[in-house]
This record gives sequence, C-alpha cells and structure tokens, in this order.
Amino acid sequence: MADETGIQIQGLSDLQATLDGLAEKDSNRMIRGALFDAGEPVQLAVSQRAPERSQLPSGTALPPGALKMDIVVRVPRASNILMSLIGPDTLTRHAARWVEFGHRMVRGGNSTLGRNGKYHGSGQHVGEVPEHPFMRPAWEESKALAAETFAASLRSRIEAYGKRRKRKILSE
Repeated sequence: MADETGIQIQGLSDLQATLDGLAEKDSNRMIRGALFDAGEPVQLAVSQRAPERSQLPSGTALPPGALKMDIVVRVPRASNILMSLIGPDTLTRHAARWVEFGHRMVRGGNSTLGRNGKYHGSGQHVGEVPEHPFMRPAWEESKALAAETFAASLRSRIEAYGKRRKRKILSE
C-alpha cells in the first residue's frame, strides 16, 4: 500500500532477547495482542476526526455516520511482518479515500483523465469535492500514545505469561 506510515522502535535488544527466549507462537500472540491494543487509540482518533454527512443520502450514498462507525483495527496473520492496520472497513473504504484526498463529481457516466490532460468518457464533469484529511492528522495526533500503549501492553502480556509459567521473564 503506498499510503502506509508507521512507527519503528529501535534499541530494544533486551526485549528482543526476551521474546526470542519464548516459544515463537507465544511471542507472536503477545505482540499481535499488543499491536491490536496500540491500534485502539489511533482508531478512536480517526473515528473522532472522520467527517459525518449532515443530510440524508440520496441514491447509493452511504448513510450519515457510516464512515465514523466503520473504522477498524486489523492485525493481519498472513504477513511475515507483524503490523497493525487502522482504517475504514469494506463498507466505507472506497469513500474514505475520496474524502481524504478529494475527488471530481461526474454525472451521467464515467470520465477519466487522459495522458493529454483532457477528460474522456460519457460522464459530465460537474464539480470538485475538496479534500478533507482525517486519517493522517489522526495518526500524527495519536502515534505517541500508540507507541506507549504498545509498550505497556506488551510488558503486561509478558509479565502475565511469566506468572502463568511461575517465573520472572522481564527484569526491571
């Protein structure tokens, strides 16, 4: 995805050694849980910043509040890289991009921009909808809290794991 952004935490060799000492399945489960927890403050910030339509929709438009209610946190399993994805789910994913970056309004068909800079297609260009950024500002506002939440959640998960195993895993 070209629009990805993230936090990279470095200098955690002690934590890495601790996680390496655990079963891979257990350490991945703890990291995935912490990533999900870290995504929640970002999810809240995005939901709060997402615009809400004030009028009833016409045609196939999304209902008022759909974008605010459709922000989710996902931690994909299939990837070799453990990451948390926060954004609109399938109902509003297409519309969220239009809201974030703005778009053209076309009536009666479609219209695409050709290489020569002219629009082609059967649709009539009737206006522009300005951009309304809400994802990037929400990320910038909440990324420090997300990093703190990740660290606290991972620490508590490792400590709980140690208590279940009746041994101390993390040193103070």
